[in-house]
Amino acid sequence: MKARRILTAALLVFILASVAVLIARELKPSEGRGAAPPENGIIAYYFHGNKRCATCMAIEKFSREAVEGGFAEAIKSGKLFYRVVNRDLPENRHFTDDYQLFANSVVLAEYRDGQQTRWKNLEAVWDYAGNRAAFMDYVSRELALFLESR
Repeated sequence: MKARRILTAALLVFILASVAVLIARELKPSEGRGAAPPENGIIAYYFHGNKRCATCMAIEKFSREAVEGGFAEAIKSGKLFYRVVNRDLPENRHFTDDYQLFANSVVLAEYRDGQQTRWKNLEAVWDYAGNRAAFMDYVSRELALFLESR
């Protein structure tokens, strides 16, 4: 009888701990939360919502690889920043209107003297999400053009 109570208590603790971990993962802030835009530079944003599918996760992974892997010098020099932002958080909801977001997206935004001067939503990331090489080529090409036209 005592062993059954201990087992029941241990199982209950395990379940509560598992639920706490799942809640903590959902509430984990995005990397871009609270980060002010640069005075001068380009931000490559990945915008996501609270609910994330496998394709959404692939888009985030591939966009991070394309930006951080292909443009390390621009990041190191402070010309380029990569930010992941949860657009469903109250403080980030304005991005949906600012960038006309209708789904998870990669957006390039340029800032000069603290003001945003231009932006581009790379909507085709959804078309390439199933093909890493094509995705990387698309994002790299678009970002290179964006950086060149500064």
